[in-house]
Amino acid sequence: MQARFTDAQIALESAYTQIAGNGQENMALCCDFLSYRLSLFSDISPRYAADERYEALLS
Repeated sequence: MQARFTDAQIALESAYTQIAGNGQENMALCCDFLSYRLSLFSDISPRYAADERYEALLS
């Protein structure tokens, strides 16, 4: 709401790093949703496409 997109992107990358490989799929999904929202308002592209995440969750 405060248009601090750079700070949000830094926090997002930090969260992705913390959850990498530890099986916290719910946190990964939250990060994905934030990534999608940031992509709507800035030139940042989402890290994962929705279909890629869906396939990863099914496996």
